[in-house]
Amino acid sequence: MTCNNCGSTVGEADNFCSRCGAPLAPVPEQPMLEESQQIDGESVPNESTARLDLAAQLEALQNTVAAMRADVARNSERLSLVEQVLSVDTADTGPDDARPAATEASSPTAPTVSAPPSAAGQSASQAALAGTPPASPPGVSPPGGGIPFPERLRVGFPNWDWEWLFGGNWLARIGVLALVIGIGFFLKLAFDNQWIGETGRVVLGLVGGLALLGAGEFWRRKYPVWALPLTGGGLAVLYLAIFAAFSLYGLIPAMWALGLFFLVTLTAAGLALRYESLSIAVLGILGGFATPLLLADRLPDQQVLLAYVLVLDLGVLALATFRNWRWFTLLGFIGSLVLYVFWRTELDPGLLLAIVGITVIFLIFVGATTLFHLLWRREPRAFDHALVLLNAAAYFGFSYELLFEEFRAWMGGFTLLLGLFYMLLAYGIFIRHREQVRHSLFAMGIAAVFVAIAVPVQLDGPWISVAWAVEGVVLVWLSFQFGMPQLRWFGLGAFTIFTYWLLFIDTPNALGDDVTPFLNVYTLTYAVPIAANFVAAFLVYRERDGLLQWERVLFPGFLIAGNLFLTISIPVQVDGAWVPIVWAVEAAVIVFASFRLGLVELRLIGLGVYGITIVRLLTFETFGLSDGCDFFCIDLADDRPVLSLRFLAFVVGVASLYWGAWATWRWRDRFYDERERYFLPALLVAASFLTLWALSVEIIIATNSDYFSVPASIAGDVASVSLSILWAVYSAVLIVVGIVRRSRWIRIGGLGLLAVPVLKLFLVDSFALDQEYRVAAYLALGLILVIGGFLYQRFSRTIREFLLE
Repeated sequence: MTCNNCGSTVGEADNFCSRCGAPLAPVPEQPMLEESQQIDGESVPNESTARLDLAAQLEALQNTVAAMRADVARNSERLSLVEQVLSVDTADTGPDDARPAATEASSPTAPTVSAPPSAAGQSASQAALAGTPPASPPGVSPPGGGIPFPERLRVGFPNWDWEWLFGGNWLARIGVLALVIGIGFFLKLAFDNQWIGETGRVVLGLVGGLALLGAGEFWRRKYPVWALPLTGGGLAVLYLAIFAAFSLYGLIPAMWALGLFFLVTLTAAGLALRYESLSIAVLGILGGFATPLLLADRLPDQQVLLAYVLVLDLGVLALATFRNWRWFTLLGFIGSLVLYVFWRTELDPGLLLAIVGITVIFLIFVGATTLFHLLWRREPRAFDHALVLLNAAAYFGFSYELLFEEFRAWMGGFTLLLGLFYMLLAYGIFIRHREQVRHSLFAMGIAAVFVAIAVPVQLDGPWISVAWAVEGVVLVWLSFQFGMPQLRWFGLGAFTIFTYWLLFIDTPNALGDDVTPFLNVYTLTYAVPIAANFVAAFLVYRERDGLLQWERVLFPGFLIAGNLFLTISIPVQVDGAWVPIVWAVEAAVIVFASFRLGLVELRLIGLGVYGITIVRLLTFETFGLSDGCDFFCIDLADDRPVLSLRFLAFVVGVASLYWGAWATWRWRDRFYDERERYFLPALLVAASFLTLWALSVEIIIATNSDYFSVPASIAGDVASVSLSILWAVYSAVLIVVGIVRRSRWIRIGGLGLLAVPVLKLFLVDSFALDQEYRVAAYLALGLILVIGGFLYQRFSRTIREFLLE
């Protein structure tokens, strides 16, 4: 049977063509039907014939789809095999990644061989897809000694061919090293026996080095991995020959030696690019930076040496722009700093030349760590970011050490300019290369750090918190302006820093200083961070639809922080009873604003401020140490009952609580959550308790004050009876209010409070009071209870409703 698609001969039982994969299903025999029928004199195809044609076409289409699926599955398996064989990693190579050239960019020891075309014209990928190893040119064995690729895949480490690694790479390098050492021993023997003169020795070294470079170039295409050690050995021999000509024999002056060393280093850089060899680049850069150290006793003047270092750094910049050899860049950076320190220590240049030198080195390595990723649009990794950060930190450290002594007053501005430089760099990367978001954000992070550092460097005292607060809110604003949510991370960092500084540095200092209320430097210290938090909260709330999920907590966080600073600033500005007075007013304003703005977060903050106000009133404004009292005694420093600032504080606090309760009831339809209905009884209970507490404190003060002639011997009994009467009357008032307002919970509260003086009368006053005061207590309490019973009887109908509710 013949395939209708390609004409190949196939078996009778085959369903698909073995060559092209076309379906070979036979067309089922159909019953003889009339192909057409005559209707109104016209020939119309028979309906049964049309259905059979459609069914045949559909079956053929299904067979074709099945064949294509089988072909895709086979190709996927073959492609998987090729990927395992090749194991190509092009993550960090340069612009020539697509070339099948030998490279040592990722590992100087990893064997890499160009893929030459096979002798039969079949490509390596086609051979791999066929399941056979690619053919090699005549005289060239494939890596691994001709072992077929499927056999090599069974090795435990498919990316490593250990025989090739040691036989074709390190053995050659060790051999070159042995040759260099052997030649050195031979030359020493020849020198000791005066077989070769000084000039001849240098010429012999130069010729040997050039010969090794030529051999490496000659064998580069055929045996690239084996040829690289020859090239490295040639460069090493040239360095040694030039060093011997200058230092050992004095055949050439220092300037000539410096120039020759530079030429060898330049040659090494060119060969590194030509051969794609990181090892040659590293060897060249190490030799270049070691040259001034080798010439230490005959160095040229300081300008020439600095120019030499900068030219070497430009070479590093050129190589780093085309190849992302991170270790090469790191070695170049370290070598530059070592030579810079050596140059400053030995030659003692002036301040201007020193700062210019370190600045140029810094700018060169900014390019060396940035240009590659921008030009070739490669995503930087952690090592790349580490190099960027190392360069910034080194420049800041060296510049600070140079300028601090003479320009201390300007160091904050210098640090700020450095932060501005990285900010502009980040903005430029973001505008021109939007795919480099991580690189841009990292530069912005460095800028934020420098701006943060500039604050304590330039400013002191309370102004530090102000500057950090401004920086934080500006970063939050910029994050929304530029659509970069990552900028908010840096803004949060600034907020965190100034929060710590404000709470643990500025606040203790402010509490320890005697300042004029609201007319002191700490007013601005707290006002700016408070405003910064509220502005940041407004920005986050305005852009709430575009926030990330975790950023939902920023709005309440900023609100809490702003109100926290506002609350903490009150004791700094005022003292004594004025503190709870201002806090009570603040709480009332916050609760009002929460309902007007529809922000439940503010209501929670207002409850918190109410809480600390109550704690302050119950502790600092109530208790204090006095003569003959060790703990928890009423503070009698101001013995005027009612007419005192302390009582005013209680009055304002109680009024604020009742106002908060009224506002909660008035705008109960604006509750965000059903649980907010518990705010009203909580505020009412707190207000009632604080009222009773304040009246009790005033009774104790009155019985111990000079305004009432109460002998000291009976002051305690008078105070005890007065407290029992006060509590009983107050509970009765609550019960009456509960009856009038038809509030079951108020009546229950009154009854619960009434139990306190009753229990106190029977359990405490019966034994502690003198007889006459005991009688007075029983009579007063009994009268109150009788009147209460009458009221319950008088309003029995209401009481029954109360009991049956």
